[in-house]
Amino acid sequence: KSSLLKGRITEMAYILDRSWAYKKETASAVSNEKLDQLYNLARRSGAIGGKVSGAGGGGFMMFMTTPENRLGLVEALNNSGTRASPVKFTGLGCETWQAPG
Repeated sequence: KSSLLKGRITEMAYILDRSWAYKKETASAVSNEKLDQLYNLARRSGAIGGKVSGAGGGGFMMFMTTPENRLGLVEALNNSGTRASPVKFTGLGCETWQAPG
């Protein structure tokens, strides 16, 4: 939280990356081959770090990157068969939306 509030976005992204690595060490069911492949693709495509959230049949992955790597990251994720969508930080957390249709 402190890194984010101080505008240290890169630091925050590294924290997310480390926390994902630690979380995967807690139990084998935390991740699977497909999630690991997608996370590794994102890292190779410019993501500094990310977070996997959700459970069961739903959830999402959030990645943080620099502005100059954003489009390449989105393109790589979309080309992999996933759907990347923008998010923004607000006073209440992270928001995303999509148009109906």
